[in-house]
Formats: sequence, C-alpha cells, structure tokens
Amino acid sequence: MGCISSRKFLNMSKEKECKSHKWIPLAGKNKGKKVPTALFTCLKCGDLKVGTHTIKISKYRMDMGELPINSVAGIKLMNSPTADLTASGLIMTATVDTNAQGIGAPLFMAADGHLDTADADTNATSPCVALAMETGTGSKKILVHGVMRVDAWNWTIGPGNASLIYVSTSVGTLTQTVPFVANNVFQPVGWALTADSVYFSPTMLYLTIQTWYGERGIWAGGINGAPTILNTIDYVSISSTGNATDFGDITVARHSLAGCSDSTTGIFGGGDTGSDSNVIDYVTIATTGNASDFGDLLDGRWGNAACSNGIRGFFINGRNGGTNSNVIQYVTIQTTGNTTDFGDSIDNMYRISGFNSQTRAVWGMQSATNAIEYCTMSTLGNSSDFGDTAQTRYYTGSASDQTRGLFSAGIDDAGPTVYCNTIEYITISTTGNSSDFGDLADQIWDSCSCSGN
Repeated sequence: MGCISSRKFLNMSKEKECKSHKWIPLAGKNKGKKVPTALFTCLKCGDLKVGTHTIKISKYRMDMGELPINSVAGIKLMNSPTADLTASGLIMTATVDTNAQGIGAPLFMAADGHLDTADADTNATSPCVALAMETGTGSKKILVHGVMRVDAWNWTIGPGNASLIYVSTSVGTLTQTVPFVANNVFQPVGWALTADSVYFSPTMLYLTIQTWYGERGIWAGGINGAPTILNTIDYVSISSTGNATDFGDITVARHSLAGCSDSTTGIFGGGDTGSDSNVIDYVTIATTGNASDFGDLLDGRWGNAACSNGIRGFFINGRNGGTNSNVIQYVTIQTTGNTTDFGDSIDNMYRISGFNSQTRAVWGMQSATNAIEYCTMSTLGNSSDFGDTAQTRYYTGSASDQTRGLFSAGIDDAGPTVYCNTIEYITISTTGNSSDFGDLADQIWDSCSCSGN
C-alpha cells in the first residue's frame, strides 16, 4: 500500500488547531497568466484545502484525515509484495481467536465479534471477511482488501474464472476448486495475480450449494425369483467399486416403486404389494437403518417415475386400479406429509423411468410410445413434450448428471421377450430426440439406476 512519509522530528511542540481558517486560492499559470486553482491555503496556519477537505500541515504536522474517493490523493497497491508472508492494502487490527494455519488463513467473524478461521463447510463458518497477516491468536493485523504474497502458494493464472480463489472446505485454507457439495458455501474471495500472490477482494454475496445428489446409491424393495416381494434396502458408495451393503428395510414390502432424494433424505413412493400402494417411506442417507413413514401418495400406484430438484420430490404417473395415470404429484422432502397435485402429463404412462437436472424433471419409455416429457420443477403446471427416443421400450433404467440424462435397457415393444442393452441420452437443458450412447454388457429389463454428480 502506498503511504505518505515525512521526517521525524524530536521534541515537537504541540500546536493548537486553527479554529478560523482564512482561505485564499493558490494560483497556477496558463500561457503566462495567473489563474486560480481548486487548491486553497490558510494565511493564518498554512493548512491546505482541496474542495471541502482540509489537509492539516501546521507546524511539522500532516494529518490527511479521511480522504474522499475523488480527492487528489489515492491508494496504490503493489502488484506483488516483495517479500514472503507480506501484504499491501487495507490493513487493520482485530482480535483473532483461532488460527492454526498462520499467515494467509481466511477468517470469518464469530458471534462475539472476534475472528476465527473460516471454511466452506457451512454458513456457520462463513463468509470470509479477512486474511490473517500474523500467526497465532490475540490482537493481530488482518488484510481486509489488497494483495498478499505467500511463497508456499501455487495458484493457476487464468484463463477467465480459472484464476478465481475460494474458501476451502479445509479449515483456514484457500482453494481454486469450487466447493460444489451440498450445503457448502460458494464464496469467491479474490483471484491469483501470480503463482504466489492473490488480490484479496472478498464478496459478501455468497451462495450455499443446493444439490439432490450425493455419495451413496440406494435401492429399495423388488421381487426375487421365488417369487417373493422384498422389503430390503441396499446401498453402495458410488465413487468406489464393490458389492452392495444392507442398509435396512422399507416399511412395506413392495416392487415397482420409485425413489428420489435431496442431499440428506431419500424417499420411496408407490409400488405393488399385490395391490397398488400409496405408501411413502424415507431414510436418512448418511445413517443406515430402517425406513420411516413419510406420508401417502394421492392414491395407490406402481410403475411410476420419481425425480427431485433437491427441494421437491416428484412422483410421476404410474398404474392405478388397472388404469394408466397422468397425475404428477410432489412433496417437500424436508417436510413429512402427503403429496400435493402438481399438474398432468401429456400421456397416461406407467412402467416409465425418469431423471432430472436441478431445474427440469424428464421421463418417458412406456410401452407403445417413445415420447419423452418434461416439467420445470420449481413451478406448478402440466408437462411439455421433450422429444422421442429412438427405440420404443419400457421397464428401462435411467440416471443423469446435471447435463445429460440416460435411458438404458428395458423390453423392446416388438415383443415381451426382446430384452435390450441399448443406452440412449438427451441433453436435459434442451428439447429434442435422444441419441445413441452405447450398449450395456447384458440385455436386461426392469432395472434401476443411480448416479453421483
């Protein structure tokens, strides 16, 4: 940070401030003629005035006070401080209660007005308001805006948002990886100037990440070769390979049900118990155990699809009393209770599968039709036509990330024993027909699917 320097004088006598300035304009020259300027001086004490701002220079004393933004003075930041673990900018002193990471650690303000090391895990430890300029705790210097250099850093320089720096989920550290996990805080705090220096300019407008996906994949219910209708729940860790593990049991044994989730709670609705079921169960995804009752569907149904935007959970269509349904219904996943009517789909469908982005729910793949439909989950209303699949089939599996949705396997409508290994995909944000993605290793039907992010 630039500064104003002056000689040090010993035994300076204290001067009383001038109480009644007598201002006269200082003159400049223009083509040999004297012209007045915006700068004035006091004949009594020698103080200067720029506009309405007084610069006190009486008797070896220079007090710039608070300079207005549009004054002749300014603040100059160094592009990169010349030494490791130094900073240039707006610096103040504050009480720091926790900082095991040292200089450069992001800090947030706690309830007592003191500063602690920030992280992006929750709102409770955000937003970052400063960087530590000293190690340890107590009364410490902090950088609230400016440039800091730490030689241990190794930042990426561009292009575009690749230079941006965020608070990390690791306590007291910065990162260039967006902390895109449910409930994490997304707060850009600056950008990389060089590999070892950052321009720190934290935004107080930050986001809490909302997602509908997570690390675990869960399956519930089904029917085996006995045949026996099952109540079991299994799960896997999506990021690693291996066999499924027992999670617990759903409240009612049934097959042909549908499930969706937000980042913490999974719900299962509908199904066939030998008759149409209206049961909705829920589980806490991070904790194994039996499901609990959530509420009821508008009526009993099976062969329905389910989708979620991380707030609402949707149960779409299905078979009720021997008749295909076009009803779309939803719940708020964090609030137990019965479903509410959302709208209607174009076609009466069952034995369908669905997936979603964070804004759209998409479903299709029913016998005798290759239609794909969608709705915007944040608003109530009927579905719209999305496009068509290349193949007419049913009892398919489906999965998606935030961009693409996949339909896989199923029974080809050409005959009840023609099983498929085909995978088709769509881009969820645009409407249109599906495209070929590839093939499964086996020809299967009535499968279920899940995905991470």
